[in-house]
Amino acid sequence: MDFALLSTLAVIHSLALISPGPDFAIIVKTATQQPRRIALMCAFGISLAILIHSLLSLLGISLMIRQSEFAYFAVQIIGACYLAWMGFGALSSALSSFKKTLKTKKKFQ
Repeated sequence: MDFALLSTLAVIHSLALISPGPDFAIIVKTATQQPRRIALMCAFGISLAILIHSLLSLLGISLMIRQSEFAYFAVQIIGACYLAWMGFGALSSALSSFKKTLKTKKKFQ
């Protein structure tokens, strides 16, 4: 790989990292509502995920997954299961919050 291409990718990646986005919002929310240790772990986790994603992109893993029908299907199934799990967790959390709100309203009536 050419050094000029690699340095260009590094600059673009650095600009993308410092621009505010959903990661920034999560860090700000965590830093204002949780202890410092948890906020630092959240920032570390996001940084590690970005690093892994960048390395996999540079290594061409996505191209290999796309060329293998089995690998592509497996990634799709894993992603769908993960999204379903997150959706179930969000719905169950909303339902328990709704039930808790109903209980508190009944207490004050």
